[in-house]
Amino acid sequence: MKLAVGYVVFDSLETLEYSLKSIRPNADIVIVSYQLISWRGLPASNELLPTLQKLKSIGLIDHLIEFKEFEPSYLRSPGEVMMAKQFELRKRQGCLDLARSLGATHYTSMDADEFYRGSELAWAKKEIEENSLDATAVRYINYVTPTLNRGYSRWRVPFIYKITPTCKHYGGQKLFSGVDPTRGLFDESYSKIRIFEQDKITMHHMEMVRKDLYSKYHNASRFFERRQNLREVERDIKESLETGVLRFKGQHLGDSDNPREEYPLFPCENEFNIDF
Repeated sequence: MKLAVGYVVFDSLETLEYSLKSIRPNADIVIVSYQLISWRGLPASNELLPTLQKLKSIGLIDHLIEFKEFEPSYLRSPGEVMMAKQFELRKRQGCLDLARSLGATHYTSMDADEFYRGSELAWAKKEIEENSLDATAVRYINYVTPTLNRGYSRWRVPFIYKITPTCKHYGGQKLFSGVDPTRGLFDESYSKIRIFEQDKITMHHMEMVRKDLYSKYHNASRFFERRQNLREVERDIKESLETGVLRFKGQHLGDSDNPREEYPLFPCENEFNIDF
């Protein structure tokens, strides 16, 4: 297996280096596609390019791509958000196309706040090779801080896929349900698929581990019915650090059908040594 990992980046610089370190020993090729303007039309941090160049210089990134082929919008309507999702598909596809041209045999698409344990990732790669799996998915845990999490999400995340001459990022997600529509690949030849058991491998998602939570959600290609309430979401998350219970009074973030549901938080080790 020659595994390529493709990251799409605009912000999340706080966690990017730690995420790269978590997968680098098991990744043959690491590609980062970045943009200098957000889906919403706001400029990236002045730290973006220097940070990416530094990470490339120390060997955590192999290739950088600047993504420019999109039109920003206010993300106020479902239609505007769906258009941003289509642009995001193109951004991820650019990473896949480069990986294929570099001779990668397998591929996974990641965000800058996602982590894997090295031993679990190595095990999964071996399982995929020995069983000739075409497409895989995993479950994940959402984190509020590096030492506090919400437990497992009800969703899954697309994981490692076999690269074929015609595979592509496909928004319909024919193989797995309950996954990010921009993440998975599809090819007519895919037949052997597997959702890995959570006790074998888990993705650790630092969903709310940010210096600026408002900026994260304000610029994300995600539909918020009440986008004007995002400051209240930020307050909800910060309040949970004191109460130990996450209550989304201002906006629902998607892990439950009930936006009024309460989420108890669970203490854990900072196993990825995130420090900012």
